[in-house]
Amino acid sequence: MVRAYLLVAVGSMAMAGGVAEPAKAEAPRRAGAPPPIKVSAPPGFEDLTGPQQVVLDVYMGGVRIGEAAAVVRPGHFRFVDAQALVESLPDISDRPRLTAALGAPDLDPHPEAVCLGEGQDSCPRPKPDVVAIVYDPARYRVDILVAPRFLTLKAAVRMQNLPPPAETPALINFLTGTISGSRGEPTQYFVQDTALIGIGTGRIRGTFQQASYSGFQTDTLAGELDRPGLRYRAGAFWIPGNVLLDRVKMVGMGLSTQFSTRLDRDQLTGSPLIVFLEQRARVDILVNGNIMSSLMYEAGNQALDTSALPDGSYTVILRIIPAAGAAREEQRFFSRSATLPMAGHDSFFLYAGALVRNNQGLIGDVTNTPLFQGSWARRISTGLAVNLGLIGTDTRQWASAGATVLKGDWQLDGSVHVSNKGGLGIYGHLSRSGTGRLTFDLDGRRVSNPGGGPLFATTEIVLPASGGLEYRPYSGAYTQLSGAIGYRIGEGRLSLVGTYRRQEGSRDYSVGPALYMPVVRWRRAMLDLNATYTKTSLGTQAYVGLSLIVTRPRTTYTATGAGQFGPGRGFEDGLQGGINVSRRFDDVSGAQVQADVGVQHANGITYAQAQLQARSDIGGGNVNFVQPFDSRDFQYGASLNTALVVGQGGLRFNEGRNGDAMIVVHVDSAIPDAAFEVLVDNRPMGMANGGEDLTVTLPSYRAYDVRVRARGGSLSDYDAKSRQVTLYPGSVVRLAWNARPVTAVFGRLVQPGGAPIAKADISAGGDLAQSDERGNFLIQTSRGATLVVRMRGGSVCKVGLDAIQPIDGYAAVGDLLCQPTIASADDPSQQPQTEVNP
Repeated sequence: MVRAYLLVAVGSMAMAGGVAEPAKAEAPRRAGAPPPIKVSAPPGFEDLTGPQQVVLDVYMGGVRIGEAAAVVRPGHFRFVDAQALVESLPDISDRPRLTAALGAPDLDPHPEAVCLGEGQDSCPRPKPDVVAIVYDPARYRVDILVAPRFLTLKAAVRMQNLPPPAETPALINFLTGTISGSRGEPTQYFVQDTALIGIGTGRIRGTFQQASYSGFQTDTLAGELDRPGLRYRAGAFWIPGNVLLDRVKMVGMGLSTQFSTRLDRDQLTGSPLIVFLEQRARVDILVNGNIMSSLMYEAGNQALDTSALPDGSYTVILRIIPAAGAAREEQRFFSRSATLPMAGHDSFFLYAGALVRNNQGLIGDVTNTPLFQGSWARRISTGLAVNLGLIGTDTRQWASAGATVLKGDWQLDGSVHVSNKGGLGIYGHLSRSGTGRLTFDLDGRRVSNPGGGPLFATTEIVLPASGGLEYRPYSGAYTQLSGAIGYRIGEGRLSLVGTYRRQEGSRDYSVGPALYMPVVRWRRAMLDLNATYTKTSLGTQAYVGLSLIVTRPRTTYTATGAGQFGPGRGFEDGLQGGINVSRRFDDVSGAQVQADVGVQHANGITYAQAQLQARSDIGGGNVNFVQPFDSRDFQYGASLNTALVVGQGGLRFNEGRNGDAMIVVHVDSAIPDAAFEVLVDNRPMGMANGGEDLTVTLPSYRAYDVRVRARGGSLSDYDAKSRQVTLYPGSVVRLAWNARPVTAVFGRLVQPGGAPIAKADISAGGDLAQSDERGNFLIQTSRGATLVVRMRGGSVCKVGLDAIQPIDGYAAVGDLLCQPTIASADDPSQQPQTEVNP
């Protein structure tokens, strides 16, 4: 070993030019001049000054790439196989050029750039035109420095797929139920069951519903399997249609590209849904009978929140339920663009099967009509994508071609559609989003249908609406325009919104400005102004109102006053107003409860209303009542939602609001009051009490970092590092931690004579500590543990902690007498350590 180190040292000196030795005495020199030196290899090492072949570690950008053989001699360097070396280097744009440069017979090793310490980044580096090397003979290392113009551009996010989840099967079953009614009318009910069985990257989806007015129906019953970049599907499901034609249901199979498992996916927005409201109302958005969104909106032209709607093109039902007056429903056509492919990549889907005419029964009425749809899209550049599509049956087919242009925060979509029956359709969508003052969203579509009849295929869907409403997807020529232009004024907003729809002899429109302006902001009080002026197919209406909101801890007070004017509405009928009090209770048997009571006046009717909402870890629900003062038309409604989770060795209930995949966190602890906060990507998601499961619902197609943090009053020892989990639809992943109670023991170790035991290693099972110069120590360990103390001289002593009395997890033990003992001969680990002088 000594000879090996000597060879390395002498070899390094030889590479630097050999060793220096005094000149011989007979050499002439001037008086007073220093003795001359002669550079040469020492006797026996002359071969080291000649060419040597060595194997070196290759580094690039401070990262070890691999190994390479080189021939070196003082001041000279040559790679044995430059081509193989260049092939191993990452992110190179011109490998032949680098191969020629690194294959030169005499490379400059740049010895002046070798770092003597560990801080490689602080050392001087050559600035090559193509490539340079820095050879460090002492470390057998060579660094490759490539000019920036020969390196490829790295994406900010590397394109990669989520790792597959475990193959453990699991069931997530979402249950939703509602009832509603009024005095003298029969009670209506609706129950929906959405089941999701996940097995690794595959799943079975089923959506079923039972309603008092439509009976039992099956919306979807199909299997899916994800593979990198692809998704396979089979069963009874909906194909997406296109921007002009409704989606339709089929029994068949499908293959499509998918970016859901990509970490760098990007999505497009859908067309706007704009509705005019005479007064504050709840608007439900229904897709094939499923309530996708249910939110409250103020009076005026409102652009609805469509973030919960799925991709595709289809008819939606807007169920508008005002606080006073009769409910109404409107039918609109909605489309959301499929995910654009990655730049330079293609996307496609292919579906084939038989048309399903309705949802009755387990699958529906399967016809003999063949049905198919195919689509292809390519992202030519960052700002341009093109697409082609074909959809049809055995009698009617539609072909389409379109493009998407992206420029800054502007987006333009357009397409042309033609059918074998002479039909022609045109679609355009222009939008501008971002943080600027101006927002812009216009959507238009027009389709002609010579000869009449259905545009595509006739289907009948019974929707869960009062009276068993049936509708057929748009079956003839139609024109639809909608849009919104908004401009931000400070904290306020001025907008112009409108919609126009014409189909089969009917025409509806509404257009007008809307203004929202904060008037007063004072402490916890907010006074806002809302005004609209709308021209509709039914006449002209105007609305001006003020709303005052005062917030207190857990309580909110709201007062409104407004005037609404229009055809057939007098001054008194147009007056509106009300007061409302909302109170939140954070812990009612483990649930968060909110109670609302108020009195409202609208459309000449004064009524009282009350609502109670509750949310907990196992579900949520609400009940509401409306009672007019001058009549007995009492109205009521209630809803309940929960999720049943089966998998990972148990059956659990969950609220099921935030996604279609779940993690189950379990912390096993003997501490009576143990409580651990569960953090997902550093966001608190709930508390896991010792010995109990916490089920957290999360969106699928994500990778999450999960950790726990002790929140109880007692000290505990547990794994505080994050654990990464991957969730696909239907995944249920169980994460378990073990926490043991510990006591923070602090004191001083002393010898029999009273001298402190300094710098001693202390252990108690897996717990470690060390005493300081005065013998003081602090260690977290179990109550009743035995401290094993190893002194610097090799002596060992043991001290028991049975008699300690911790207070709030801490115990002061004062001076601990540690009597050194001789370790037993049969326990080598306890043998005293002996210092050996070389």
